[in-house]
Amino acid sequence: MAVLATCLLASLAQAQTYKKQTVTFNDLSATPIGLNVPAGYGGFNWGLQWYYMSTTSAETLNYLAMGTLQAGTLIQRVDRAPFYYDGATFWSRRGADANGSFYYVLYLQGKTVFDGTQSSKGRMRFTGTPRLIPTGYKGLVDGVAFVFHKDDYDHVAADDFRFRVAAP
Repeated sequence: MAVLATCLLASLAQAQTYKKQTVTFNDLSATPIGLNVPAGYGGFNWGLQWYYMSTTSAETLNYLAMGTLQAGTLIQRVDRAPFYYDGATFWSRRGADANGSFYYVLYLQGKTVFDGTQSSKGRMRFTGTPRLIPTGYKGLVDGVAFVFHKDDYDHVAADDFRFRVAAP
């Protein structure tokens, strides 16, 4: 009986090891123009190319938008600790041009662990309808980057950045 109880407790502890979290950007001030996501927001460094802004129809709902690709698209935790990336919600901000696509590129300790550009199934397509787009990769990462097909970066919108970290 003691062995069974120990196994059950170990299984329960293992199941609770990772805490699911979502960064929604909604507690940032509403703005119709893009502002840089503050360094360290949600425990991540967003770089200079990620902006947050609000929709005109729902000013309290912020989302991410890309300003430029010159500075890259890498997103990393402030403490550089590894995490599980479960995807984000993506859609097109331009109704007349509602189809776009990108590839996930995921890193761990300076090495590429997933490169969607190397896979015929790696292209992630987004339309005018918001939807969760996971990576398909299940392992740990410490960096999430995006490679856009053509100039699709200038109309992508993203929200609900989902990840899991080891519980303290």
